[in-house]
Amino acid sequence: MYKNFVNDCLNADATIQDLDGYIEYWHTNETNNTLQEFLGLSDYEYEQWGKSSDSIFRDILSCRQ
Repeated sequence: MYKNFVNDCLNADATIQDLDGYIEYWHTNETNNTLQEFLGLSDYEYEQWGKSSDSIFRDILSCRQ
């Protein structure tokens, strides 16, 4: 199964504090995914993240739980 940041957070394999590390990994490794896919965001979530700050991930995770 493909893992991504949101799923890893929901499974307690990552925390919001790991976000920068995931982004850095995506920039430095060939994942064959867009950043949106790698982070596990819907189109709407990705758009909202672009308009706001990383704190939106708390809302995303809360809604997904």
